[in-house]
Amino acid sequence: MSYSSISDHHAMIFDTLRNEAYRKAIKAHIKPGDTVLDLGAGLGILGLMALQHGAGKVYMVDPSPVINIAERLIQQNKFTNSAVILQSSIETCHIPEQVDCILSVFTGNFLLSEDLLPSLIYARNQYLKPAGCMLPDKAIMHWAPVSAKAFYADKIDAWQQQPYGIDFSAVRPFTVNETHQVTANELAAEYLSESAALNEMDFCTAETITCDAASTFEISQSGTCHGLVGWFDARLNSCWLSTSPQQPAMHWSQIFLPLTTPIELQRGDQLQATLNRPEFGHWTWSVSTQNHQQRQSSFLSTPVNPQQLKKMTDNYQPRLNNPGNLALQILEMLNGDLSTSEIISQLSRSLPPGQQNKKTINKMVRRLIMEYTGTEPP
Repeated sequence: MSYSSISDHHAMIFDTLRNEAYRKAIKAHIKPGDTVLDLGAGLGILGLMALQHGAGKVYMVDPSPVINIAERLIQQNKFTNSAVILQSSIETCHIPEQVDCILSVFTGNFLLSEDLLPSLIYARNQYLKPAGCMLPDKAIMHWAPVSAKAFYADKIDAWQQQPYGIDFSAVRPFTVNETHQVTANELAAEYLSESAALNEMDFCTAETITCDAASTFEISQSGTCHGLVGWFDARLNSCWLSTSPQQPAMHWSQIFLPLTTPIELQRGDQLQATLNRPEFGHWTWSVSTQNHQQRQSSFLSTPVNPQQLKKMTDNYQPRLNNPGNLALQILEMLNGDLSTSEIISQLSRSLPPGQQNKKTINKMVRRLIMEYTGTEPP
């Protein structure tokens, strides 16, 4: 998710439960004069809270253009001398000092979705003072087996129908390997056992963001297991903020991991389940009982042709194609000597017939300029 539009931020700005927990933690941890990093600031609500509670300076870092609206909010709330706006990823920006506290909301659905946490670890290693604090500083993933008959019928088994007389059953193997973002109301699940703590992560010490864990569930209610639902809790100061489907809803969703074949379970049965998710990788989950086992992966949720698979291997020897060569040529022209219109004009004249699509050139030039150039000379 890019969070590049205002509507992407509405749910977060008006998530009273989440923001009140952050406000209390900020009040408890941030001292007058502290320097704060608001990582993934968005519209800047956490950074503004820090300034309200006495922070001396707040660096607001976000690659999305919405950070420019945060700058207007800073002026509107009269914090212009205390806030620094950086439209950049944390990996490519420069903060000239160490900070006393890092504020972030880099916990995606089921904690690891969106792969934001590696950037939090980078920021900690680069900019946090030895005695500095992180909010949040710890998180725990939880999951539980559930019966979700209506949801499963609507999202998975519906592909076995034949609308308009057309057989769509070939789609089912893909959707059953997807991780489905759901709310408690959408899933309407019956829990077949107590939940299990799956993976605990200390953001103050973690160096890699992975999950490789297993749980054994003692079935307490007989029923059909359609999959597992996952969520996380995050610690803010002494308060734990839970995204559990059994807690009041926030802007975070839960994750439903469906089973290819639902399993009939009886009270007293044991269900073993494993979950693996490497950094920037795919979710892989498996379940087994005394008589049954199955394994699935989000890697199988997207159709990939053999050529694409070959490109994913470590021994593949890549060579630029025509668009790649065009991108390389454009990047070599971004040396400060030519204007955007001059670059587009020169490329349009110099490219061979068949590669002179001015619309494509225009779009690529402007994209590369936005991504790989600065507003000031180095």
